[in-house]
Amino acid sequence: MNYLGLLEKFKSQELFSLNEIRAVDPGFYRARLNDWQKKGYIRKLIRNYYYFSDIPFEERSLFRTANRIYPPSYVSLQSALSFYSLIPEKPLAVTSVTSRKTKTFVTPAARLIYRRVALKHFWGYRTEGSGAGAFLIASPAKALLDLFYLDASSRGNEGIAGLRINIKRLLELETKKSVMQMAKRFGEPLVLAAAKKAVKS
Repeated sequence: MNYLGLLEKFKSQELFSLNEIRAVDPGFYRARLNDWQKKGYIRKLIRNYYYFSDIPFEERSLFRTANRIYPPSYVSLQSALSFYSLIPEKPLAVTSVTSRKTKTFVTPAARLIYRRVALKHFWGYRTEGSGAGAFLIASPAKALLDLFYLDASSRGNEGIAGLRINIKRLLELETKKSVMQMAKRFGEPLVLAAAKKAVKS
């Protein structure tokens, strides 16, 4: 496969992997990727994953990328809260939840952080978008509960106040009843207590 063939085959997606190239061209030489990187045609994201240099990464493409390179995972925590306009800050990293070990990838596109939760807490996410543009993201309430679970400093009155959660917006997206039902399902008393403080603030 030459570069024009690569471009034609993979231009429509954010990332392509060495394995995907070899599925199309089994005899592909990896050294070609190094040559194309030197020429500035492509860039390496992480090991075995590449992208075309002229394709910009915006929020949704970063979320799709985060889902893809470390499955199973879904976007959550500050990234999801910001996506739903529940906190005023725009995180510098993409934060996700995974049932695998905690991991961070520092890439040219963004820092991708994955926080581990027990399998029993790996729920409450949904598909946003459709087709090639789809990605997995926590529901608004689950993103907040994941944060309370993984970050002890966020659970107290000061921590909740520091998040500056837009409770009005949260209750436009979820009912108070659904938030509390999810908090009870989480099965962690400290998470439930933090959720009660948050929705009453």
